[in-house]
Amino acid sequence: MKNPFVGLRPFQAGDKDVFFGRDQDVAILQNLILAVPVLVVYAPSGTGKSSLLNAGLLPEVAKDDEYVPIVVAGSQQDVTEVATQALTATGWEPPVVGGLADLLEHHHKDTERRAILVLDQFEERLKHEKELELLYAQLARLANTRSSAATVVISIREDYLAGLADLMERVSGLLDASYRIAGLTRDDLIEAVRGPIATVGADITIDDGLIEEVLDDLERETRSDATTRSGRIEAGYFQIVWSRLWERDIGGGGRRITRESYLAEDRAAGILKSFVSATLDELLPLEAQVLWAALRYMVLPTGAKVPLTVDDIIGLLQSRDFRDWGASIFSEQYDPYGRSDLDQAAVGPQLQSMLDFLTRTASPLFRRAVRGERTEYELVHDLLGLILLDWRQRFVMATDTTAFDLRTEILGEQVHGALAPGRAALASAHKNIRSAIDLLGGEAGSADGAPSTARVEKARGHMRDALVVMAGNHRLENDSWDLIGSYNRRLKTLMLAHPDRRARCAAQISAFETYALRDYLSRYSDSTTWYTNVVVWCLGGLAAVGGLFVARFAIDLVWSVPSVQYAPLTFAVVVIGAAFLQVVVYMEEARQNIDLRAARKALWPSSSYSNNAFRWVTRILVAWPVVYLVLALACYSGAALFGVFDWAPTAGFNLTALIASLVLGGMYFLESDM
Repeated sequence: MKNPFVGLRPFQAGDKDVFFGRDQDVAILQNLILAVPVLVVYAPSGTGKSSLLNAGLLPEVAKDDEYVPIVVAGSQQDVTEVATQALTATGWEPPVVGGLADLLEHHHKDTERRAILVLDQFEERLKHEKELELLYAQLARLANTRSSAATVVISIREDYLAGLADLMERVSGLLDASYRIAGLTRDDLIEAVRGPIATVGADITIDDGLIEEVLDDLERETRSDATTRSGRIEAGYFQIVWSRLWERDIGGGGRRITRESYLAEDRAAGILKSFVSATLDELLPLEAQVLWAALRYMVLPTGAKVPLTVDDIIGLLQSRDFRDWGASIFSEQYDPYGRSDLDQAAVGPQLQSMLDFLTRTASPLFRRAVRGERTEYELVHDLLGLILLDWRQRFVMATDTTAFDLRTEILGEQVHGALAPGRAALASAHKNIRSAIDLLGGEAGSADGAPSTARVEKARGHMRDALVVMAGNHRLENDSWDLIGSYNRRLKTLMLAHPDRRARCAAQISAFETYALRDYLSRYSDSTTWYTNVVVWCLGGLAAVGGLFVARFAIDLVWSVPSVQYAPLTFAVVVIGAAFLQVVVYMEEARQNIDLRAARKALWPSSSYSNNAFRWVTRILVAWPVVYLVLALACYSGAALFGVFDWAPTAGFNLTALIASLVLGGMYFLESDM
């Protein structure tokens, strides 16, 4: 049996039999469309403007042969073209005319029928200034001549009324005969439950008192403060609750909606929580990252909403507000003092895309409000605040779990039949990555020079195959990481700005897969190359021993070092410590470059790419053999200083060796982080 509750989807003309609770509004609008040529119908977001017009007014208009209903929804449809097609469908042959007003007047002259032209979701047209100017000129002609040819109904959200300022200048008193749609009363909402159920199934019943209990819960949840008896119940959320109860009890073949099911769903709040989670699951990965970060400022810990503009949010956001993957996308180059600047050019479009998605009619979790010169975004109601805060906590766990599952899946694919490890397999992986890069390089005839959605998805498949192969290899070469880096650089532009939402989604998922597996691939490689680790330890030890002997020889040339007891033992300790430090730095490099070039980088760190003086000095001080020269010189200087005070030189030697090792060790870690 068809579910008579539509959720947040607007009612369509085909839903007129289950549309209840708006009889008075329909009657008023029927009178107004006879009185004025241009009628502005407005209401807050989520009140049900589209539903009232599509399933309430227009079906009544269609009953009278004197009227021709025409609906133009959204900003992509040309008004004159849609009107021409609708009028032609009635059997009338339109002449060649100069615009919308001419078209409607010729139609009225030939047929004596009045067109009722509904421009729904008019706020979406306000962004197209050139087309809007032409449309306003036609509407002004109809209004100022008091034409009987048509009534144009402009349906617009209340917070966008200021966008009609240019039309108000052309049409005197435009808003004098406008109509504001109010929220549904409690009696209207009761009728909106009983009416649809009676229409689709006369034998379907509801537990006594359940409708009132649901309304009480929704009123309590949407209460704005303790002194207010009840809040304004969002019609869409009311529909969501009853749609879910219908699916649970009647969808399975039952004939009664029960209170037991309502309690099992954790009442209205639980049903809305499930709905919100399902809506947020439709966000693109980066949009979810931006929402997770922005909620820190848009929702207080109490769940109260905070209205903010896009610029406000961008100004508040910091790199540390994002999860690891999001921070890697939205952060600028690392700052040596521990800060990481936000890449506002990357965050801004994703933030706007997320807010546009969550303010659309199908899922209005946020609403746009114009307050003076500020265009702010806020939650539809504080009720959603605690739900979104709970989602924010679960998002962290979900992201980590997804990364873990992805690593497990990749390894499973490798173990159960992927290409065998080895250079041939690695070459195949590199070939796949190059193919993916070529696919992302653009395509003739595609929008803005971007590759088609199919090419982006195919590139993701190639990259996924390459990751599977590399997960099982015993060697990862520099070329592997260079290719992955090249792929990610091309991918970043596409996942931030590709004109197709599905392509952006594929690009973002591929970027997340690569990021999630990057550290894993390195650790897995390390764990399967034990002999490489042994070689690294030996190289580190030899480098340390050689470095200290070179340092001692250099010092003896210019200075007669103090006599120190057990110097070989102390040097042995320093050698072990120095070798350990070398290996720590080397192993960090080995996670990306397991070859001799990595050893060279570890033994002679390069500072050629850095223009920061502090970083340059730090790299020089930890370079071989300077590090050992500093250690040895520090040790003997400590011994000489103790000798000046007639203290034991050996104690000064050993103490300085400990201090110098700790200091240089800290510099190693600092340098490796940079």
